[in-house]
Amino acid sequence: EVENCVNNGNITVGSSSDVKGGRYNNIGGLIADNKSTSVSNVVNNGAVTVDIIENNSSTTLLLGGCFGTTVALNGNNQTANNGAVTFKSKGWTATGGLHIGGVAGTITGSLTNVKNTGAVIVTGTEGTGNKLFIGGIVGKVNSQEDIIVSGLSNTAEVNFNVTGATRAYNNICVGGIIGYSPSAALTVRECNNIDFPMELSPII
Repeated sequence: EVENCVNNGNITVGSSSDVKGGRYNNIGGLIADNKSTSVSNVVNNGAVTVDIIENNSSTTLLLGGCFGTTVALNGNNQTANNGAVTFKSKGWTATGGLHIGGVAGTITGSLTNVKNTGAVIVTGTEGTGNKLFIGGIVGKVNSQEDIIVSGLSNTAEVNFNVTGATRAYNNICVGGIIGYSPSAALTVRECNNIDFPMELSPII
């Protein structure tokens, strides 16, 4: 189990740290890839920033303030992300999926009683990509089971703003709470996205 944990440090994948950047990326302020652990009462206060990923068609990025990937999560109203989550790479090609959320990039089960107050920003220049899912709470709810999402609160900006001569994106989903869910059945209850308008730059 993981419970009553706080991260106050910044997590950064800097553009100078590697010439190429990572191809398969799970990045979170608390846990990068949680496939089985029960989690409760965790908070991330640090900025989570990715400046570079590998320019490869198989590249994936699962990026969240608390988790890159996590199983079902009941936050008991005490799990939160307060740090900015930013992807600002340029010139990238990624068809494996870019899932970016304030709390988690991807979650594989139901999600209840968590909040996000950190801005979720995707910015940069001249990129191509597929399956770009951005959410104030979670980028993608990735489950073939019936999913319940309840008691979620996002009070921060969600902004997709990429400029440049080459902008070729396919399958973009941007949501104040959830970017995308292919679940068999999705039930959403008592969720709020307030304070900041969601912004989506035009694609030329």
